[in-house]
Amino acid sequence: MPFKLDLYYALFREENTEGKLHQHNFYEVVYYESGVGYTNIEGVKYRYTPGTFAFLPPRSAHDEFCKKNTSIRILTFFATGPCEQQIPAGLYADRDGTIFRCIDKIREEYAFAMPYMTQFNNVYCTELYYTILRNNDNSHVSGSINYVISYINRFFSEELNVVKLADMCGYSERHFRQIFKKKTGYSPSEYIIRRRIDNAKGLLVFTSESIVNVASLCGFCSSSQFSQLFKKEVGISPKEYRKQNNGQEL
Repeated sequence: MPFKLDLYYALFREENTEGKLHQHNFYEVVYYESGVGYTNIEGVKYRYTPGTFAFLPPRSAHDEFCKKNTSIRILTFFATGPCEQQIPAGLYADRDGTIFRCIDKIREEYAFAMPYMTQFNNVYCTELYYTILRNNDNSHVSGSINYVISYINRFFSEELNVVKLADMCGYSERHFRQIFKKKTGYSPSEYIIRRRIDNAKGLLVFTSESIVNVASLCGFCSSSQFSQLFKKEVGISPKEYRKQNNGQEL
């Protein structure tokens, strides 16, 4: 899939400056040459350092806070057709300098106004995209999996589909399951159940909701499913848990 370069430019941002939350309809690569700070991408907070870069697909909400003086290189570009292999939004590490070298080729074209500059820059832009894609598994800085974890933590009471969660990361279901378990110690389904049960514990102790309502509020299909999974996880029934923790028997 070829890409068309839109803009290349360099910025210097002073310490304690902030970029407001925004999004746009093009791809963007923000390369941090120096400085330290934070960037929020699609609700996930990352700490940037020299040699890291943000990859932002179209309509990715993001902002930035520069804790220290920061030198940045920015590329924006468009896909010229359907893009079958998507790179997840997030912060990545340029561990071997290959991403910087791709970006520097574009800088040189601009600096020296070389013949066929536009054509070469489009080629370099495509090279950049596929270099990031090739390095994706090794360079992503706690990226898309953190986003999915945040998503589960927020929407645990809703119906969650593992295939759709994998799609949010741009991974196959099998690869997603492997990475998720490596990150959390649990399979996606186990993590969702534990999150629901943790919330149920609070409702059992600190509210007077019935067992049926607690099950529903936490995303379980039925009170019987809730009771079965709760006892398997905690070792006692929801009713017994409420009694032991000074809750009311309802």
